[in-house]
Amino acid sequence: MKIGIFGGSFDPVHKAHVKAALEVKKEFRLDEVIFVPLKKPVHKTECSASPEDRVKMLSLALGDYPFFSISLDEIERETSSYTFETLSHYHDKLIGCELFFITGSDSFNTFDNWRNPELIVQLAKIIVLNRPGFEINDKLVSKYGNVFKAKNSFIDISSSLIRSGDGYKYLDENVYNYIKMKGLYEIGS
Repeated sequence: MKIGIFGGSFDPVHKAHVKAALEVKKEFRLDEVIFVPLKKPVHKTECSASPEDRVKMLSLALGDYPFFSISLDEIERETSSYTFETLSHYHDKLIGCELFFITGSDSFNTFDNWRNPELIVQLAKIIVLNRPGFEINDKLVSKYGNVFKAKNSFIDISSSLIRSGDGYKYLDENVYNYIKMKGLYEIGS
């Protein structure tokens, strides 16, 4: 089986996340995409929403897709983990599966600064999503190999823009209603 691992804070999950996952699933013929919400991103500030709220929003956004699932492995960890640790976990857990780690061009362009990038490309193929304003660094693609540029279209939206009160039209309706009900971000106030 070909399994995509899509990690992130998903604070909140939005239509661009889902659209990108659908596109890479098709392009790379993935059997499943596992969304892995992080407890606390290693290189970012704390998440605005609780882990429980972020998992619930993911569940609402992904409910109609049987080939998408949500893993609580990172949420349930005692500490934050680095990508190589996450992929090592799934490499051991999903024996015999071909792993594809999905990341955005903004994150990938700092790949040289990640912990153990050489191990990451041994554990999984890297799928780099196009993100507006972040051209994929071809030197890094060549340097590490096992890195593939997705042909995904992109929506010029980010979770941080949504948290600031703009871009709510890029939220799944159920996610939007949940945010309003819970009073999350600027949208819910």
